[in-house]
Amino acid sequence: MLFDEQAKLAHAREVGMEEGMEKGKKVGKEEGIQEGKIQLIRGMHKNGMDIEDISKFTNMDMSEVRHILEGSVAKFLE
Repeated sequence: MLFDEQAKLAHAREVGMEEGMEKGKKVGKEEGIQEGKIQLIRGMHKNGMDIEDISKFTNMDMSEVRHILEGSVAKFLE
């Protein structure tokens, strides 16, 4: 009986680790995409594109684009 409980516990631990790793990958991927958008927006602006056009091309509100360009990216990354 003790062996069965240990096996169940080991299996549950393995499943939990797998779920945690998958969640971590998903979060990391989302953060990478957001960081890419931030770099793209800053690059577009640096090359002379105005905020309205950046907003259109990125499908983002102008206020979000402004926040990124002002350095307030915390709200965008939430």
